[in-house]
Amino acid sequence: MGNNLDKQLIQRSVKLAGEVHRRKSTEEKLRKTEDILEALIQASPAGITLLDKNGIVQVWNRAAERIFGWTAKEVLGRPLPTIPPGKQEEHRIFRERVLRGE
Repeated sequence: MGNNLDKQLIQRSVKLAGEVHRRKSTEEKLRKTEDILEALIQASPAGITLLDKNGIVQVWNRAAERIFGWTAKEVLGRPLPTIPPGKQEEHRIFRERVLRGE
């Protein structure tokens, strides 16, 4: 009976090791993809900005810095600075429509 339990433990260990290897491999591929995407965004001549669902800037590339005059450090984690003071509500409504797929 102990021999059968040993076999089961070995089989589970091998299966777990395979799953860990696959997960690590997938994570490495994801990191490489993220690096490539970041390089493309930063190299783009177009200003690229990305907001989260609350309108907070998550991405602000070098072209956006040149176009708008704010550095990424100045805008990341903050509301989009290009929205004029009287237009925040209109911008919020527009974001909500985009999120609904309109």
